[in-house]
Amino acid sequence: MDQYKKYFLLPFILFSFFSVLYSATNLNDQLFSAWLGPIMVFLPFIIFMVVHMSGTIARTSESLWSLIFFSIIGLLISLVLSEEQSPPFVLTSIGTLGNLLYIFWYSVKDRQYNKSFKIGNYLPNFTLKTLKGHIITSKYITSSPALILIYRGNWCPICIK
Repeated sequence: MDQYKKYFLLPFILFSFFSVLYSATNLNDQLFSAWLGPIMVFLPFIIFMVVHMSGTIARTSESLWSLIFFSIIGLLISLVLSEEQSPPFVLTSIGTLGNLLYIFWYSVKDRQYNKSFKIGNYLPNFTLKTLKGHIITSKYITSSPALILIYRGNWCPICIK
């Protein structure tokens, strides 16, 4: 399933942005209408992405409870102020599903915990290839001070940043 993650984030960000614009134009004179539901779901996600990609936040909570909270509030507003199958309710449902997919699927990498990497343990034996093609071993790295950079993955634009 990880191979599909690269197709998720950019379309969902764009969909969120245009959903907020569309919902805001449909608010009309009523500030408290069913169109507030999609705004409550999509706008926090957009703000989260902008803040995250600007580099001001390095870490987040594991479950991003704020996005879940605003999704629940948005769903409740849409449920109370509109009937099912209405555009605000459908947009709010899509946004909630998208937020949940981002939190529990997109931002989670399926991998098992490696017991070899614990604080205080020695590095296990391994080999690496440098950018110039030279092979080095873990023994070489531990023989002198070294900087080891570990990145999460190249499929996530936030991780790449």
